[in-house]
Amino acid sequence: MTACKLDHLPLSDSQLWQQEALPLLDPERYPLLVGFGPNRSLVRADARRLACVEAVLRAMAHTQPEQMDSGRWSVEADKVDGPVTVTLALPDLLDPPAPSEWLRRGFERDRRSADLFQVHLARLCEERQVSDPEEFNALVQKELVGKKLDPERFPPRNAHEKAQQLCFKAFDCFGRRRIQLAREALDIDPACADAWVLLAENTGDADERMRLLVSGLAAAERALNPECLERDAGYFWSMPGTRPYMRARFEVALCLVEHGDDEQAIDHFRELLRLDPQDNPGVREYLIPTLMKVNRDREASQYLSEHPDEGRPLCAYARALLGYRLYGKGPRARARLKRAFAVAPLTPLLLLSGILPDDFDQVASEDDLQDAWMIVSVIHKLYVQRPGAPEWLEKEYRHWQSRQREDSPA
Repeated sequence: MTACKLDHLPLSDSQLWQQEALPLLDPERYPLLVGFGPNRSLVRADARRLACVEAVLRAMAHTQPEQMDSGRWSVEADKVDGPVTVTLALPDLLDPPAPSEWLRRGFERDRRSADLFQVHLARLCEERQVSDPEEFNALVQKELVGKKLDPERFPPRNAHEKAQQLCFKAFDCFGRRRIQLAREALDIDPACADAWVLLAENTGDADERMRLLVSGLAAAERALNPECLERDAGYFWSMPGTRPYMRARFEVALCLVEHGDDEQAIDHFRELLRLDPQDNPGVREYLIPTLMKVNRDREASQYLSEHPDEGRPLCAYARALLGYRLYGKGPRARARLKRAFAVAPLTPLLLLSGILPDDFDQVASEDDLQDAWMIVSVIHKLYVQRPGAPEWLEKEYRHWQSRQREDSPA
């Protein structure tokens, strides 16, 4: 099942939709049911298959979350020729794949799962009571570095640690299994911030996402020692147990930006940088564009001068546009833009046209493509809405491309 525009449908389908004025979820989304036959030819569904699909869709629409969590369930549904019992199943809940199987299927490892190393390190230090730095480094090398971490090695000592252990399992899963583990974690400890964030990531409703994230941030604040927000500011990210708080607050800020509450989001971004000036989560990449969005260019420039990390692609393009806004299209802004081109060369193509060349996969890595889409999703409007900026960007990019061709070996 796919969705497409009216003029992309087969003629008989488009005429039917127009003549019958059938209901649509969105004016640009017309459903089209096709399958693949021999030699990847498209096969249209016959009446029997259409009736079957209708029953499955109706069964899915009447399915409750509790039923899905069971892994296998049955629902009574109507079909064109009468009611039918439809049995549905989620194989990955009935037989959860190992982390290695998810990776084999092409899923990328969740970066949050690396926090398990920090947890083990903290528990190891408590267990061995090592004070000598050399002895400590030797212990870490022997016990942790280069070895597969066993989540069961340090059993949870309380409800909070037990819930967090389920979150680590969820980080290594995908789909409904991740939601199921997050809910189990919250049943054990409602103050488990990572579980709230996981649920927020898996909802398509913007208001519900905000509600879950706010609940997660409140939970994270309850789990923290209130004194540490002042006492430990500056190296917050390196402390065990603080990262769920940082993540929850970061996600709340991003959600506020999506809701148009930029000033409140800026307050969260600034507090995150106060707690972690090294900016391990990448807060500046969103703070700078948000400051520019509300015309606080001088403040954005100050943050960039204090943290000049141009190796981060989004920061590089934000710095270039900021230079154009503050100094015009002279040498200063031009130099910044050239550095941005070098960091993320595909980005201008998306900023200018929203599309990539057909042969992009032959000239760019997957990382280059991801960087380009991420940058465009955050700062596209900042470029296109600034008078003269798109023309300046295109001119400088064409010039940069020609210089690259001239400098490349024959």
